[in-house]
Parts: sequence; C-alpha cells; structure tokens
Amino acid sequence: MAAPLNLQKLKRASDQLKRREIRDIVKLVAQVGQRWRNPSDPIRAIALESLPREFGLSPQGLDWGLELIFGDWTEDQIWDLLIDQVGNPHLLDRFADRDELTRAHVRGPRVMLQILAGTSPASMAHAVLIGILAKAGQILKAPSGQPTFLNLLRRTIQELDAELAEAIAVGTWSERRRDLYQLMDEADTVVAYGTDTTIGELRPHCGPKTQFVGFGHAVSVAIVARQFASQSAAEQLAWDAMTYDQRGCLSPRAVFVEEGGSLSPRDFAELLADRVMPEVAAKLPGGAPLPGEAEAVAQRRGVYGFKGLLFSGSDWTVTYDEHKIWPDEALPRFLTVKPFSTMDELVSMLKPAANHLLCVGLGAPEERWDEFCTMLAPSSVSRICPLGVMQCPPLNWENDGRSPFRSIVRWCRVETPLAPAVVV
Repeated sequence: MAAPLNLQKLKRASDQLKRREIRDIVKLVAQVGQRWRNPSDPIRAIALESLPREFGLSPQGLDWGLELIFGDWTEDQIWDLLIDQVGNPHLLDRFADRDELTRAHVRGPRVMLQILAGTSPASMAHAVLIGILAKAGQILKAPSGQPTFLNLLRRTIQELDAELAEAIAVGTWSERRRDLYQLMDEADTVVAYGTDTTIGELRPHCGPKTQFVGFGHAVSVAIVARQFASQSAAEQLAWDAMTYDQRGCLSPRAVFVEEGGSLSPRDFAELLADRVMPEVAAKLPGGAPLPGEAEAVAQRRGVYGFKGLLFSGSDWTVTYDEHKIWPDEALPRFLTVKPFSTMDELVSMLKPAANHLLCVGLGAPEERWDEFCTMLAPSSVSRICPLGVMQCPPLNWENDGRSPFRSIVRWCRVETPLAPAVVV
C-alpha cells in the first residue's frame, strides 16, 4: 500500500457510511458505473493503457470486458438487486417493515477484508459493489501484480465522494503475510477467492468471532444439444470463450456437443475454427500471455497436432477430443470440443468436476432444458444460462450457490405482537 493502513480511521469511515441513506449510495455507485462506461473518461483511458498488461488482455478485450462489468451499474438495476436480496432496501438504513408482523434492520460488517483473485476484473468489481451496498468498511487485498484496477476504482469513488472512499483501503501484502493474517484476525468478516488450497490455508487465520466466506476453485463448461449444433451456437460460444481470454471462472473450459444432429461434434469443431473463431478473434484479439501460458499452450497444441485433431489460429486454439473423459486443459483461448451420445455419458465426463462446476452455458431447444437441468442439478452448478451470456451474470446471481450479499450481512428481526398480552 502507498501508506500503512489506519484501521481505526477505516472503522470511523465505516460507521459514517452506515449513517447514510442507501438510496444515496446507490446513486453514487451508478455514477461510478457511468464514468467507467464513458469512453472519454480519463480514468477509463488510464485503465485501457495500464490494465491489459496486468490481466494479459488486449486493449480491445479489456474494453469489451469493462462494458460487460459496468453495464449493470445503473440505479435501477442496483436498486432491483437490493429488493431481491432484502425485500425492502431501507432495511439497510434503519428498522423498517419487513412484512405485516415484523420489522427488521440489516447491517453489513464494520470491517470486511476481501482477498481477491486475479482471473479477471469482473469478480473484483462485483466484490467491491457488494461491500459498498452492505455499507461495510472494506480492506481489499489485490492479487499480486494486479493492484491497478482496484486503485482506479477507488480513485473514481474518491473523485465523486471522498467520504465513501475513506471506507475503502487497497493493498497487496504480497510479502507481508503476517500483516494480512493480523487483519484477518481483526476483521468482522473475511471474504476470500482463490484455489481450494488457498481457501484452506486462509481459514485458520481468522479470529474466533470472524465470519469467513470462501469461494474456491470453480470451472464452467458449455453443452450443445444435437438440435442446436449450428453456426449461431458456435458464434455465441466463441464470445463466451474469448471474453477475458477464457481466464475467468465463467469461461467455458470445454464444450460438450451431442451426437446425432445435422452437424456432428467434429463438424462443429471445424465450423468453430474455420468460420467463427477468426471473426471473433479479429474483434477480440488475444493479449500477451501470462507467465508459463505460452509454453503450456504450445505443449498441448503439439499433443493434439500429432493426433490430427488441432484447429488453431495465431492466438486461439480449438481441439477435437473424442475421449469420454474430463478435459485436462485450462488454458487461455484454448477450447476443447468433446462429443457425447447419452446423458449418462455426459454425466460420466462431468463427474471429475462435479464439485467445482459453477456455470453451464446451454444451447438446447426449450423442450429439452428441463432434461439437461435435471441432469446437472446433483452437481455443484449454481448457474445454467443460454450460450452467449455466460460472462454476463445478473447482479443477484448466487456465486457457488450462495448470495455474496446475504452471506455478509446480519439481520435483526423485531416481532410485533398481534394483540396485547393477556395477564391471568
């Protein structure tokens, strides 16, 4: 951090934030979103200059990502989010009617430490939004080497509302783990994103009264029913995969294509490579690979090239793999097409990832959605959506099956009597 964290100052800022009306806070957040959507805004210009290097994205890829991230940061959509989460948003301001018989007050933590992952700026932005709406004092632990986005987001808030910005602190603590663990012990709530190993290592460092909310390893895939295998489905899939260069937790690692349609799974792979990926890649060119990625992609290309199942461009790869197993690849702009013939076969291929499955992009006719959703329900999947919108989750989506907002707030419920008590 540029300066040592003053925890007492952050607590005072958090207390002040809790006195403010939620409607005013929502308006402020909408103004932040408006600025980040504005191509001529100076902070967005800085972001487009500096963030591609940190996230391994091209300027065009980052520009597209920012549109997706902040497109929902409007007053109406944020207010609807709060209605969905608590019913009456004014419960965040004071005791208010929850229903005919109860009143309630909802409070966010005084100090919340958020340990964020660096897969894409989307997850960081959503975490900050949730913290602001909960009126929490936030300590944001930026991923190593990726502090700029959070600092620019805080700077935007500071330019619009210096008081609210005082309730947000950004740091990395990359070489000062002891300081991070001390903060975990002192925070009211710790929210952590990362691998299962990281979540397991962090949890024991929380204080006895600290609430810990962990979001571990997650993968996403796409499924295409035989009736849906087409160029349109391939185009929708390509945008899902190329957004954030396929590094996000909502990026499809592979696409499972059902056999028996007018377009075979292998033909679908060739269509994807011959007609679709080049067009999408021209609009969303790849960024500079992060350390180790180029070597890993070259190695896997060699394996599939030897088998004659490789279709690739300069900065993207499509492979066809007919083996009925879970794909090993988790590489940027590297999409594996796998065939399946029955639901049991698909379940078997998905089984190794069943406990980590986050999102499934589904291309299927309406009459078959129940069939696929029922098949997926026993897994950990928390979001099933049409192809083409995998990277556009609604603000109120349940990440890993849980509401990030409801996971960090506490309710105080007041039950009013129906009639005066009877004394015998």
